[in-house]
Amino acid sequence: MVYLKKIKEKMGPVTELSVSSFIDRHRYAEGYLGRLLFIGLRLNAVQYKQAQKIIEFTFLNTPALIEKSFGLISHQTFTFKDAKTKYSNFAT
Repeated sequence: MVYLKKIKEKMGPVTELSVSSFIDRHRYAEGYLGRLLFIGLRLNAVQYKQAQKIIEFTFLNTPALIEKSFGLISHQTFTFKDAKTKYSNFAT
């Protein structure tokens, strides 16, 4: 799991526009979403090791990761499709 301090450092203001910078930002954004999912699972009484396994198998499908993370944290229904409809630039 990516440390929050490292995520804050890498997700700060854009100083360079390059492929490696984009890949780093994407990787840290996924790391942050993984942390959100982990917190949501733990708040819903999922055991630590089981929560880690769920995150390992979920990170490959980013829309599912977003839906699960926000659904667990907010206790409301959240779908990636609804977010794309409501916010035009959500998935761009």
